[in-house]
Amino acid sequence: MPKTPEAFTPAELSELDRRRAAARAKARRLIEVADPAADAAVLAAAESDPDALPMTDAELARMRPAHEVHPELVAASLRRRGRPRSPSPKQQVTLRLDADVIAALRASGAGWQVRVNDVLKRWLARGVA
Repeated sequence: MPKTPEAFTPAELSELDRRRAAARAKARRLIEVADPAADAAVLAAAESDPDALPMTDAELARMRPAHEVHPELVAASLRRRGRPRSPSPKQQVTLRLDADVIAALRASGAGWQVRVNDVLKRWLARGVA
């Protein structure tokens, strides 16, 4: 079922507002640095190409934001791709260990870092630290 504009979550609506504000700021910056001569040349070239005519004021007035026209596409683009963030992410540390200890841990196979983490957790749970 396609997502209606009212069905966007508050987080999605906030992201839409953030992206819209960023796009407007970028457009303002581009307008400020636009070269009138270059702009006129582009406009003249567009007007001479029947396949790429500039939009009329009436056509521009009919335009609507994408989230109103195709909310399901916008909702899909707002979703994060890839692995979801962990609620308790691990932190990277640098730890100096003897070479023979590292060699033995690596020789134990894939997942040796997880096993070291589990052993340290059990050690802390015993209250040794």
